[in-house]
Amino acid sequence: MKAAIREGRGAGKGRDIATRLQEFRKDLRADYERCIVDLRSATDSDDAAERACARAADILRHLSAEIRDVEAALERVRVGQYGLCVDCGRPISASRLRAVRTARRCMRCQVGAERKVG
Repeated sequence: MKAAIREGRGAGKGRDIATRLQEFRKDLRADYERCIVDLRSATDSDDAAERACARAADILRHLSAEIRDVEAALERVRVGQYGLCVDCGRPISASRLRAVRTARRCMRCQVGAERKVG
């Protein structure tokens, strides 16, 4: 099966997607770096500072996961598989990709994967 980007969308569309993903990755990395700086500057030893550090650590984990998702989406663009479900191989809807730029699965497969997890 040909990649979704190649099916009527053209190579230019793939470059546009890659550019948007790269910009998103850049923003995420900047947020990550700001969070690191904020975390390092928290020198108070009271409960509020401890809670702030715990929250910053949670934010860093979230940003790291998002950066990994963007990297994986960029790899799918590179190999011509962006926009195709990694489970069933069918195209992921454009509306889903607009909502979740890094979507790996179509909605049907995503719902199935979430049911398996919990």
